[in-house]
Amino acid sequence: VPPAKAATYEVTCSAPPELIFDDMTGRYIPDPFSFRVTVTNTGESAGRNLELSVRLHQRLTLEGGTNLRAIPSLAPGESITVEFFVRPVAKVVEALADLCASVVDENGNNADCCTELRVAAATTAFLDLGCSSSVDSLVADTQRGGYENAPFDVTVAVTNNGERLATNVTARLTAYGNNDLLVLPPIVQPVADQLASGESMTVSWQVNAVPLAIGGDRELRILVSGDDLPQTDCIVSVYVPAVGTPVLDCNVLFMPEALDDGVLHFDMDTGDFEGRRSPNGNYSVFDLRTVIYNVGDARANDVAVTVLPPDGVTLDEPNARKDATPGDIQIGASGEATFRFRPVRLPVDMMRAFRVQVSSRNATAVYCVDSILVQGADRVATLRIPGDQVGQYGDKLYVPVFISPTIAAKVQTYRINVQFDPDIVQFYGATNEGTLTQHGWNGPRHSMLGSGLVRIEDLTTGSPLATREEGVLVYLIFEAVYGSAEQEMNYAQSALSFIAVATVDGNTMLTTLNSFHDDKHGDIALNLEDGMVTVSGECIVPLQGGAGFALEQNQPNPFNPVTRISYTLAKDTRAKLTVYDALGREVRRLVDEPQAAGQYTVLFDASGLPSGTYIYKLETTHHAETKRMVLTR
Repeated sequence: VPPAKAATYEVTCSAPPELIFDDMTGRYIPDPFSFRVTVTNTGESAGRNLELSVRLHQRLTLEGGTNLRAIPSLAPGESITVEFFVRPVAKVVEALADLCASVVDENGNNADCCTELRVAAATTAFLDLGCSSSVDSLVADTQRGGYENAPFDVTVAVTNNGERLATNVTARLTAYGNNDLLVLPPIVQPVADQLASGESMTVSWQVNAVPLAIGGDRELRILVSGDDLPQTDCIVSVYVPAVGTPVLDCNVLFMPEALDDGVLHFDMDTGDFEGRRSPNGNYSVFDLRTVIYNVGDARANDVAVTVLPPDGVTLDEPNARKDATPGDIQIGASGEATFRFRPVRLPVDMMRAFRVQVSSRNATAVYCVDSILVQGADRVATLRIPGDQVGQYGDKLYVPVFISPTIAAKVQTYRINVQFDPDIVQFYGATNEGTLTQHGWNGPRHSMLGSGLVRIEDLTTGSPLATREEGVLVYLIFEAVYGSAEQEMNYAQSALSFIAVATVDGNTMLTTLNSFHDDKHGDIALNLEDGMVTVSGECIVPLQGGAGFALEQNQPNPFNPVTRISYTLAKDTRAKLTVYDALGREVRRLVDEPQAAGQYTVLFDASGLPSGTYIYKLETTHHAETKRMVLTR
């Protein structure tokens, strides 16, 4: 049996003969360098699954990757070269470094090689530090609450006493474990991008000191470092004397001075609390003034005041903390800070305690507390239907529902139940024309809850109703149905009564203000005053009087086509004089403007209108009256 053919290998290694160290750059040349290994198959059979590995001296290291490379196959006579990149390790002694490589295939056939190169000794940079301070001791200034010679300077001189260039040298100043010395930025400063051998550079910082109650030495530490260099440091010591201790005291005052009685009163005439107008809106605010006293033996620095508002008031400015004026308070002096508050209206009296914290950078925080009684203010309104409304069979009667001044109630919605005698009057509708709710409200809606019981409701689309005088909330329109045939020489009266609680099909319907639910009370308590309407038969002309208020019968009557209508106003008011046809449709508005108290006459020209009976109505804030006239052609 002849011998089997086998693969045999020859391995050669190549690398630079030596590495030179460059003092200027602090690096070897070249770095990294190329280590090349060539493997040749000198046998008669192909080599398979070869593994090439390298071994390096301790002064050398591979740059990235692994020291193993795989060669899948190598034919007889074929060669392959594999390149590795190697970096030298800097040391201060010279060395002869071996680089070796070996190859082995799947059958165990192997070969190896080695080469040698000289690695020059590396030089090094060595940083010497010289630290100093512009002062050895600070001088206390008790009036200012600080130090006369602060801030002071701290300086370090950095010298490269080594043999090579130092790069990216930086210095950092720290307070060395205490918070009494404050290094002003920048804390880290560049010394030099490159610091040559024998070269020096200097950097400085400014340092401030916190006023101390107890003096003593304080140390500052300077740390210097650079590329591939160990960190070095030096320490500077400064004596910081005591400057005394500020002691704070405070007092709380409520403004305006009317609050000195300890009560914040509610003014029902204005619908708001006493005080001054807020710059943020049309509402009242009061001021909480905090006075701060320094009763210590040093200035109080950076004094600030924080208020903790109680329930029942809201802060009328964005921040609950502000600096005192002045911010630094001298010995025996005072400062102050004022906050603006808006009280919250509640139905009962409530005592409100205000807690204020006064703090300073160099003093212990103190608290002061004071209280004020915020007067309760229940929301109350009165709804009233007058009892002097009169009419004749077939008339449309405009019955006002008056509401008391609402400045203290601020009405947003109303829901009212009114009961009447359906044999005397029938409900025709409701209107807000000429009323307090004419503008900015949706307009009244009504629903019949039963025979002789109607519910009327409306709500604002803008601001709440807030008036200083009584006025008409809504007009209820009734038609007189009593007085025909055998009743023509008689009269009858129907009570117009508010029904506080009505029940319809098991559902509760409340008469309320400021409630958005049929069965829930609003936040306004109600007083209800019922009224009455008197209706006469066709042959009796009703007369309605008012103190100084009168609507005269037109002259002439019947007329064609012009007639005069006279009326009297008892006081300045807004007057509206309107003409309607027999079906209640408006045909002409003769007057609709504010007028002074006095007597007025208006001409009505009916040209273009058909013959028939017309109704004219005079409406003011507190009165309404209608009369009939006849146009004949």
